[in-house]
Amino acid sequence: MIHRKWSLLTGPVAILGSIVGAVVVANYLFIENVLAWFVYRCSC
Repeated sequence: MIHRKWSLLTGPVAILGSIVGAVVVANYLFIENVLAWFVYRCSC
């Protein structure tokens, strides 16, 4: 019973955690690329 409740609770949490992590990493990489491109454009 405890194991089943644990798995039911950690399943959605693990999925949400992985989604949030992926979104944070994607946003960080996107922002870094945009800033680098913007700085490169302005310096030229």
